[in-house]
Amino acid sequence: MNKATSSKITMKKLVTTIGLSLVFGLANAQSKDTDTVNFSFPIQQNADLLEKAPAYSVKSDSYWFETTGEKLNQGLQIPATQSNIALLVSSATSDNSLGQRDATPLNISAMQLTMANNPNKSVIEHRVSQEQLLQAGMVGTSLALTTQDDMQPGNLMLSTSQPLSPSDQYIVTVKEKDSAFTLDMTMEGQSFTQNETVLAKASLSKSGKQMVSAMNAELVAPDGTIRSVDVRKNAAGETVFAMPPADVVIPPIQGLYELRVNTSSLQDGMSVNRNAKVAFAMTNDSGSMRRVILRNRNGLKAVIRMDANTASRFEARGTLYGTNDAGEMVPVMETHTAKNMERGRNRLVMTFDQDILDKANVSAPFELKNVRLYDQQQLGMVDTYSQPVTFNRRLK
Repeated sequence: MNKATSSKITMKKLVTTIGLSLVFGLANAQSKDTDTVNFSFPIQQNADLLEKAPAYSVKSDSYWFETTGEKLNQGLQIPATQSNIALLVSSATSDNSLGQRDATPLNISAMQLTMANNPNKSVIEHRVSQEQLLQAGMVGTSLALTTQDDMQPGNLMLSTSQPLSPSDQYIVTVKEKDSAFTLDMTMEGQSFTQNETVLAKASLSKSGKQMVSAMNAELVAPDGTIRSVDVRKNAAGETVFAMPPADVVIPPIQGLYELRVNTSSLQDGMSVNRNAKVAFAMTNDSGSMRRVILRNRNGLKAVIRMDANTASRFEARGTLYGTNDAGEMVPVMETHTAKNMERGRNRLVMTFDQDILDKANVSAPFELKNVRLYDQQQLGMVDTYSQPVTFNRRLK
């Protein structure tokens, strides 16, 4: 599986998790405030499970920027590090005294792309109109250009002979497929709480070798608010992006945050530009787990002692493992439990399904792993319990 596919699957899992939490939360809302909801589902013993959320990575060979109708009429430079590139030019929405308005759609036949040092030398191989992009499933008012395979790397000049309103806004995206230059960004998962300090790490590389480059980043909240992100070096010399302070954290139930990173560098006499962005959930620090224990009282249970910083409905999820006849620790079931809580010290009791245990034909020792705590009112994860919890005695 390639990294692009892996990234799409990871994003799909994040959205699916939020969707499932919403369904579970709405179902719980129909219960009484004091009700505890508990359910388990079996897991195949040969399943290859992750014991924690995998790091999320993005590898970008593209960059984008905003421009205006005035600049497109005048001509603007497009740095290219290789011969074969693709450009997407999209109309954007802008604000003025009369409110919001869409930029004038571009005429594909009026677009020009030449070498900056030779305005008479067109490098366009293919033109793709808005109608063709719509047929391909791309929504919006955009057009695309691709360059000739024998084009020399360097600065290009993009322009249009179509008269445009000077203030119209456009977005130009430059894709340099399979370029040696990539912006590599890594996140430790895609769910954060407000007390975490580092959002992501990033580096600009040429054929896998890191290069020196200047980086900037901004954080876009679900309500559209944009804040700058502190960029610094950690002890290992890596570029990291720090979580900006926020008076209010918008929970996942209202949408996802987006981290946008851009970098520019001069390499081998060429200007190298790259952008990357990634969506993630951010939750208020509304609860935390203090201790998790396994016990056998009227069946195997996990007792999760926790602190609720605010009144809410909390949900815990965990994976129970047991020992098979070969003495191997194998997964048995995933169990979820949820309960309404007032602020203060509380506990959740996770009851494991005895029928699933019996059919699994496992015995002690048992282990509970990957315990996560969710705030259902936020639809976000607020804590994890990193160490496995062991129960060594036989079940009666």
